[in-house]
Amino acid sequence: MDERNLPFLLHIHPVNPDDLSEETRDYGFENRDFMLDQAGYFRDGRCVAVRFLPDYEIDFLITGQYIVGESDGQTTFERVWTGGFSLRE
Repeated sequence: MDERNLPFLLHIHPVNPDDLSEETRDYGFENRDFMLDQAGYFRDGRCVAVRFLPDYEIDFLITGQYIVGESDGQTTFERVWTGGFSLRE
């Protein structure tokens, strides 16, 4: 499996949930998932991506990669790896 071809997840959790749009408020985060070829590049064994962050204060980020599949006619998502980063002091 070539991880460069898998989607990256980027979930932005704000300090104040009211900063989220009405559509994303129920999830508790803003989804900014992307494909590497849309937002970055692969060089020297490393993936580098640039994503603009929202103007609101960020509590933490969840990032990772996942595989999209199908089972019994339903779309499935299997996380390959995941990590989190707190942006609060």
